[in-house]
Amino acid sequence: MERKIFLDMDGTIANLYQTEGWMEDFENERPIFANLQPLVDIGKLRELCQNLKKEGFLVGIITWLPVRILQPEVIPITRNYRIRCIADKIAWIRKHGLDIDEFHALDYGTPKENAIPEDGSIAILVDDNLEIITNWEKKEGYFGIKVENGNTIDKIRKFLGI
Repeated sequence: MERKIFLDMDGTIANLYQTEGWMEDFENERPIFANLQPLVDIGKLRELCQNLKKEGFLVGIITWLPVRILQPEVIPITRNYRIRCIADKIAWIRKHGLDIDEFHALDYGTPKENAIPEDGSIAILVDDNLEIITNWEKKEGYFGIKVENGNTIDKIRKFLGI
């Protein structure tokens, strides 16, 4: 049985929410993702991903793309900004040397549990959003790891017993 582990980016491994002006950047469709600071010790995360792959895990990213929240409505981002955000997130992964097998960039609010096919694999999602984790775990063989405040690596190790 294949084992998969997927990391969320924003608020899980990349420090979006503590970056000054991030909401205005979204509203004005300015680039932001490629230059975010890591929220974790990136060397330890690289090592953890490498070790997981040696143990037979597929390692991936499932991340949401932004929306523009102009009170009181939510406006989807333009196609060009969507493409730019995807490219910036991939650039961030490469910049930090993360060896990822799969990358899924979803429109904001798209259920992450629908990003991958149900194929009988064990699928673990590491995310900072409890609602996303709760919905993920409704599928058989899907497990969630709720993280916060940069404790991602410790939480993964504890969950997997490594």
